Amino acid sequence: MGVLETYFHYRNSGILRALGADAADAAELSRLHHIYFGPTRFTGKQRKARKAAVDQHHGLSILTLIESYATRVKKELDAWNLRARLAATPAHKIRDVAVKRLKELKEKREHKPGVRFTYRKQGPNSVTITDTPTVIADIRGTLESVNPTNLLDAATTILLGGNT
Repeated sequence: MGVLETYFHYRNSGILRALGADAADAAELSRLHHIYFGPTRFTGKQRKARKAAVDQHHGLSILTLIESYATRVKKELDAWNLRARLAATPAHKIRDVAVKRLKELKEKREHKPGVRFTYRKQGPNSVTITDTPTVIADIRGTLESVNPTNLLDAATTILLGGNT
C-alpha cells in the first residue's frame, strides 16, 4: 500500500506520541487507522476506499478532508459509499463531489399544514400559514376582497377586527 500503509503502521496514538508525534497528529493518525484498517461491517467498501485512495495518491490531509464529509452522513453504509466515491475522486474535485452527494443524501423536510410564529429580537415578527394550495388561494382571495392593495391591513382587519 505504500505511503498510507507506512503512515498507518503505528496504529496506537501512544506509540506515535512516544516516537515524538504531536498529540493531535497522533490522535488523527490513530482515528484514520481505525476507519481505514479497523473492524467494520463494510470490509469490502473499506478495501475499495483504501485502494482508491492509493490509486489517487491521496495523503493524510486528503483522507482527513474525506472524513470531514463522511462524518456528516447518518447511515454507516452511506458514509462508506461516500468515502469510496471521494477516495476515487481527484483531490481538487473532492469538495464539489462531496457537497453534491451530501445534498442528495440530505433528507427532504416534509411540510405539514399549520401555523408558525417567528419572533425576532429586531425587525418585524412573522406568521406563516402552511396548507393546501386551495386553502391558501381562498385565504388570499378573502384578504384581497377586504383590501386588494394592502394584504397586511386586510389580515389585521380580519384577525383583529380592525383594532390595531
